[in-house]
Amino acid sequence: DRRICLEAVAQCGLALRYAPEHIRRDSEIVLKAVQENNAAIQFADRCVAVQLIRRTGALLRYAPETLQSDPEAILAAVRQSHTSLQYAAPGIRASKPVMLAVMRQNGRALKYVAESLQADRDVILAAVAQDVRAAAYIPVALRSDPAMAVDVVEANPRAMQYHAVAPTHSREFILASVRRRGQALRWVPPAFRADH
Repeated sequence: DRRICLEAVAQCGLALRYAPEHIRRDSEIVLKAVQENNAAIQFADRCVAVQLIRRTGALLRYAPETLQSDPEAILAAVRQSHTSLQYAAPGIRASKPVMLAVMRQNGRALKYVAESLQADRDVILAAVAQDVRAAAYIPVALRSDPAMAVDVVEANPRAMQYHAVAPTHSREFILASVRRRGQALRWVPPAFRADH
């Protein structure tokens, strides 16, 4: 009986484990269970779980491994909060196509990509293009690469203001950046703007 299940999960969300399949597809009952105990999401029907993750990305932490490896669930979670990516399965965080899609939705998730993709130029540029704050997560080894710095500024001119991108604002770096993306001039340090 639906009413009995609703009362049961309101008292103990994990009771959803014992509910029949049709109850696990009932979004009202699953929501009540998850409100009582986030871990109850692991017993929800996949579609209902993704709906809940879409509203609260951090629920990915409690989701079953199948959802932590599911690109749709990952994208839903990251759209809500970049920190949700840390709960994705390691294999999915190492998938370049999935991480490119994630970066296009929430660039700050760059912090949580697999180590094998942390220095990937395409992933970094997609992240910074979406959110300039992703520049803070560019690996230190790439920060001194002038070509990378210019590419980052081209992807998002506001990156000029980040020391992570331009630890030393050289005249050559500024000229190359402004030539590639004129809008970068807005974030050039004042001392260089007066340079003739």
